[in-house]
Amino acid sequence: MRRLFPLALALVLIALSALTAASPAFAAKKKAATAPAAAPAVEPRTVLSSVPRMISYDPHPTTFRLAQPVTVDGRPFAAEIEILEKWESKKSNAYLRELGARLRLSENGAVVQTVEIAPVKLSSGKGKKGFVLGEAKGNGVGLAIVLDKAQGGLAAATELTVEFQVFALAAGATPAPAAAAAAAAPTAPVPTTATGPEPVPATAPAAAAGTAGEPTPALVRPGEPTHQGAAATPGQPTAGSTAAQTAPALPAGSLGIAMKLAEKAAALSDTAAAAKIKLLEQALRAAPAADLSAEAAAFRQDLEARLTTLRTAAPAPAPAAGAGTVPGTVAAAAPAAQADPQAVAWYQEAKTLFDQQKEPEARELLRKAVEKDPSFRDGWFLLGKNAAANGKHARAMEALDKALSLKDDDVEAARLYFKSAYYTGDAEAGLDKLRGLSNRYPDNLEARRALADALFQANDLPGCEEECLKVLQARPNDRAATELLERARQRMK
Repeated sequence: MRRLFPLALALVLIALSALTAASPAFAAKKKAATAPAAAPAVEPRTVLSSVPRMISYDPHPTTFRLAQPVTVDGRPFAAEIEILEKWESKKSNAYLRELGARLRLSENGAVVQTVEIAPVKLSSGKGKKGFVLGEAKGNGVGLAIVLDKAQGGLAAATELTVEFQVFALAAGATPAPAAAAAAAAPTAPVPTTATGPEPVPATAPAAAAGTAGEPTPALVRPGEPTHQGAAATPGQPTAGSTAAQTAPALPAGSLGIAMKLAEKAAALSDTAAAAKIKLLEQALRAAPAADLSAEAAAFRQDLEARLTTLRTAAPAPAPAAGAGTVPGTVAAAAPAAQADPQAVAWYQEAKTLFDQQKEPEARELLRKAVEKDPSFRDGWFLLGKNAAANGKHARAMEALDKALSLKDDDVEAARLYFKSAYYTGDAEAGLDKLRGLSNRYPDNLEARRALADALFQANDLPGCEEECLKVLQARPNDRAATELLERARQRMK
């Protein structure tokens, strides 16, 4: 009996312990004791600009300018992004192994701030669309790389499509009209990550240049004796702050951007008339409508007067060789020369091979066709079209440029050229092609619509609006132009 007593006591204690652990009060107490601390709230942000880019091993520009200025605390800054990429070649393929980026903000031609995302090693764990591969923050502005698509998987990507997002860290930063509309649109939430080689969940706090809760230092104008990137201490004056306070403040929004462009034009010498005209035209497109305010109306009137004076004084450009057009009439494209019969035969055979999904053989025949007859426009165009469809945009631009030199009213070739230029980071080159076509053939409404589409894609919304209005003036019932105009105006609100 004495031997059984300790055993019975032990069984009773075990039963009591089990009952206590199973009670709701004990479970709640244990859960409260072991629950992890709540993650800090994600810092609110405003997307200022979002630029998609496709990155491949083909030669491409690694630096591109943003279509619209980045406005921080009411001051517009020219912005450019440099892509930092590292490739590894294996046999006949090349794979993107690391990706980073560097954002530079400039004012009056001088860089006032640089925000850099150190190159991030790409791995299979980061292959979901919308994932932020890297992020960095500076003074009032930050930069993030958001994944869209990885061809071949991220661990062995041969081609990568990403978005470079420029975002504000302070309430004073003003988004570009297109970015503001995109941010307001109901889209799926994009996760954010801390700067570093490995992504973290969206709720994790991103790495910041300073401590959370500290005031974000303002950007400085060139020449002010402040340290770039240094944080201002609350209650203490920053060196150069007096100069910043006494400088005349420009209006915020589109009027401030337009005035800044006009200031740059005024600073140029009288011999740079063409550059002045271009800047003033950009300012006129960026300026708000005259009926919005008396200040806007006076500013637009002043711009138009200055442009009239410059255009009157500037020498008229020499007409293109062989143009022979009378001012005010529609220029006609020169008739295409008769193509070499053998080149045409190879071209037709190539089209058949494309239909049979035999692309390598078709491309080889097209190359032979344009070697046989370098003035064979159709061969160059089809080569460029196929290269663009396969993401070989540098090659596409070369072939399409040749096609346009042989038939300068080719809207489809100019449209494809812009698309490839856009994806290689040189959208301005594509816009130049479309502008040139529209200027040569001002009554070609398809060319104007193509230019309006391209300007919308490049976030030049005032320019898009201007081209849409030109189309609708000649063709009031043009549905595509009407819809595009509505979209552009909606984004500019």
